[in-house]
Amino acid sequence: MRAVSDNILLIIPARGGSKGIQRKNIRTMSGKPLIFYAIEKARALPLKNVDIYLDSDDDEILFIGSNLGAKVVKRNMELALDQVTLDEVIYHSVNTIEQIENKKYELIVVLQATVPLISVRTIIGALEFLADNPGYDTLIAATRENGFMWRVGERIIEPCFSERVNRQYSNELLLKENGAFTITRREVLLKERTRFTKHMKLFEIPYEEGIDIDTILDWEMVRSILGRRKIVFNVIGNAQVGTGHLHRILTIYDHMTFADKQIVMLKGNDLAKNYFSLLNIEPVEFDHIMELAEYVAKCDLIVNDVLSTSSQYILDLKRKGKSVVNFDDLGPGALFADAVINANFELKWFPSHATHIYWGHKYHCARSQFICSSIKEVTEDVKRVLLLFGGVDKTNLTKKVLGAIYEYCVSNDIEIRVAVGLGYRQSNTLRRYKKAVILESVGNMAAEIYSNDIVFSSLGRTAYEIAMVGVPLIAIVRNEIESYHPFVNLKNGLRILGLEPHVSRVDILRGLTELVQNCGIRRQMNQVLLDKRVELMNGISEVARIIDLVSIRTGL
Repeated sequence: MRAVSDNILLIIPARGGSKGIQRKNIRTMSGKPLIFYAIEKARALPLKNVDIYLDSDDDEILFIGSNLGAKVVKRNMELALDQVTLDEVIYHSVNTIEQIENKKYELIVVLQATVPLISVRTIIGALEFLADNPGYDTLIAATRENGFMWRVGERIIEPCFSERVNRQYSNELLLKENGAFTITRREVLLKERTRFTKHMKLFEIPYEEGIDIDTILDWEMVRSILGRRKIVFNVIGNAQVGTGHLHRILTIYDHMTFADKQIVMLKGNDLAKNYFSLLNIEPVEFDHIMELAEYVAKCDLIVNDVLSTSSQYILDLKRKGKSVVNFDDLGPGALFADAVINANFELKWFPSHATHIYWGHKYHCARSQFICSSIKEVTEDVKRVLLLFGGVDKTNLTKKVLGAIYEYCVSNDIEIRVAVGLGYRQSNTLRRYKKAVILESVGNMAAEIYSNDIVFSSLGRTAYEIAMVGVPLIAIVRNEIESYHPFVNLKNGLRILGLEPHVSRVDILRGLTELVQNCGIRRQMNQVLLDKRVELMNGISEVARIIDLVSIRTGL
């Protein structure tokens, strides 16, 4: 790679008489005048000998540009007219500045103030490309167009594509000049009096970096991008804890459309790694919590869904001015986070003054498939029963329940369906139950739940998902924490058989037969569960509201 020339003149043209958006070059964009962003990028270039000039006909623009660190050159009024091309302005500006600086430059970079998202990395990449390719005189920033483009004349229209195929399969490359920058060799520009010569090259840049502000819609789009938060999601997902945390984090991840997002985790969370790989999401993995903490501290907001956090981890982030939101956190770090959202239980063993902790089903993050799911109507006959005990089911409740109800269901023509997840490692124990339908890694769980008349499950987020569909639920409490689930006290809403070690096969079968034989009870359960549907649907909005409040309080 050839060395990039340091002998560069960088010109930022900024006329005062903008048409689409009045005075846009100094209009405030995310708290700063628009020209700030171009000057900031220019000054950040890692090159020693770059002269940065702001060219304008407007005294206020020149004053602001000078205060922001740019040198200034006043444009003649005749060069500020609408019909004057930018090439004429640049030609005049280069000649004027070379007289001021008493030097001749090698490269002329024109950086437009109206394309504020261009990155220093991209500009340096273009300079390196031109250094490596001396056959080109000019580089022009351009972005890819993937749509079906047409050339329109007075009497004819012609396609700019040879074959009409889906855009992602097209091999044709259409590039649109976006005005972000041009880089031209000085001697060619002064000789030809234009940057657009025979030996020029379109230099493709990321679409986002090439957004040119011409309309209010463009302005609002750029403002949203500049103002978006950098969020990191620290998650756990392995054979011990299952996939519930992953479903929730993915739901929040998808909901925060405009955020700059990254998922991180410690190595050893193979279940999480496999889960995200199926969705084409690449988490960043770390060997040690200290490495992870150092990485997340570079972000604005850290969302932890790892069951428990330490006070040191959270306090270190807070000392660095970061916003921290934790989910299902019963560790000491919960006391120091900005918000803790515990949707799956209502323990309330934290101090009464800990008003930053939110409990209960109103903060459940429902997946889209459940928000859009059909609502179950209870019928007289029970034809299908579903066993749904999570993605891991370490104690194999699946086998315990299946063994308890198998003969009864077979004798009464009730189909048994068994959903097992990515982390379930005991499928071999189910083989003897030949007439049970084993479902591995169900994609649309909402549709599967809806197709059944009764569901066996433990408590947790699955109980909320079953409630959103309205299918009568028979629950077995796995552990002490699940005994604090908000639905434990949901009168007439579900059948709770008790804590797992104390639930016998007889209890399981009795619970099923009572519901099979009593349609009225099942209808009552259906109605009580569905009464919670709206609150469960709105949970993700409540969570987003809390995260927004945290961001406001911490100045994001």
